[in-house]
Amino acid sequence: MTIFKTKRLQLREASIQDAPFIMKLVSEPAWHENISTNSINTLEKASEYIEQKMMAMYKTFGFGLWIIEKLEDSTPVGICGLLQRETLPGIDIGYALLEKYWGNGYAFEATNGCLDYAKNKLNADKVLAITKKENLRSVNLLEKTGFKYESDFSHPGTTEKLALYST
Repeated sequence: MTIFKTKRLQLREASIQDAPFIMKLVSEPAWHENISTNSINTLEKASEYIEQKMMAMYKTFGFGLWIIEKLEDSTPVGICGLLQRETLPGIDIGYALLEKYWGNGYAFEATNGCLDYAKNKLNADKVLAITKKENLRSVNLLEKTGFKYESDFSHPGTTEKLALYST
């Protein structure tokens, strides 16, 4: 199901058919470096991730991480969406693109679309984002889309220092 379209992209809910794409995305070095070291190296694990994480969030909250596709040919280029985490005091935005699509403005376009969705469809007063401080691409994207650094942040039970941003 299509959630929204931008000038060049559409964001839609993930389905089990997206398992090969998700497996490829989460296997990239940038995913392991900046998002998670959890290994999703089989189609079965990718399907479980889609079902237990992505689709479960759609069902529970009505939003989640969506597949970013190019409008011109429906090629999936990444994921972007809104998350409700127990460790954060509000909705946050997340995104990841296949490295071969970096530098095309797709993350900026998708992130802006998600911010618009959060504010106009979900009536969110504030949207959060977390990233590693050394992930300068992500820091720059957040600042370009209007996020401001708020504070250092660590998920409970971890020592990893992240930067918390908000709109």
